[in-house]
Amino acid sequence: KGTQIRPCMMGIHVLIATPGRLNDFLAMKNPPVVPLNRLKYLVLDEADRMLDMGFEPQIKEILAAIPAGQQYQSIMFTATWPKAVQALAQQYLKNPVQVNIGTSGEKLTVNKDVTQVVLSVTAGDKDDSLVRELGKLGDKEKVTAMVFANKKYMCDRVATGLGKHGWKAAAIHGDKDQWERSQILKRFAEGKVRVLVATDVAARGLDIQGVSMVINYDFPDNGVEDWVHRVGRTGRAGKKGAAVTFFDTAADRKSARELVGILKGAAQEVPDWLEALPPPPPPPY
Repeated sequence: KGTQIRPCMMGIHVLIATPGRLNDFLAMKNPPVVPLNRLKYLVLDEADRMLDMGFEPQIKEILAAIPAGQQYQSIMFTATWPKAVQALAQQYLKNPVQVNIGTSGEKLTVNKDVTQVVLSVTAGDKDDSLVRELGKLGDKEKVTAMVFANKKYMCDRVATGLGKHGWKAAAIHGDKDQWERSQILKRFAEGKVRVLVATDVAARGLDIQGVSMVINYDFPDNGVEDWVHRVGRTGRAGKKGAAVTFFDTAADRKSARELVGILKGAAQEVPDWLEALPPPPPPPY
């Protein structure tokens, strides 16, 4: 904390912080590390994700620490608009203006510039399917791809396996230190790494130019909302992209109906087998 406290106390224009660390600094009041009496703008970025991760109490603490009567503007950015985010906005934003860019705001949609392919793949066939789909991209020295898996150990295993097939692959996930993740992302952006295998730590907030394809090795545990974020790593800023999703009809069918709706809304081809999947049985009492 020491290396961060000093510049804060010397005076800054912009502070970018995680909720927990900011609350640590707000608790230091003698002298104050982050005086909020000069606050002009408060930005909550990825508000939906912060709520998913359980940060609502920390956000409330930050807002409660702002001096009464302080005049400032609040801005909230969120790619999806679930009820929890709506409630937070209604509670803490005064007379908010809602601006929707590219979607209806309350309905999950995907970028129509990204061609979606959903394949029925069992767990045992995913490795071969991954190598085959990546092979369709062409020259291994000219294309880049992001592969998403749900488990941290699986990211490391998949990246190692791709290396044996001649791909320059690396993995990032929550068990890697921040400096290591930053270094891998830098190498990926520079083209020194061609395939980035990641958990959902890389599903949001990354704007890496020229990602040729996104492959969902696993369908997200949290369902289609995280899937929308993942496939949004390609086809950015008006460019075309492609996304391939491996869908295990046994493990993932709870998300089938909602996925079909999103694909249809983006004018994407929906496989017959996906549309015909019955809903899962209700959980036992």
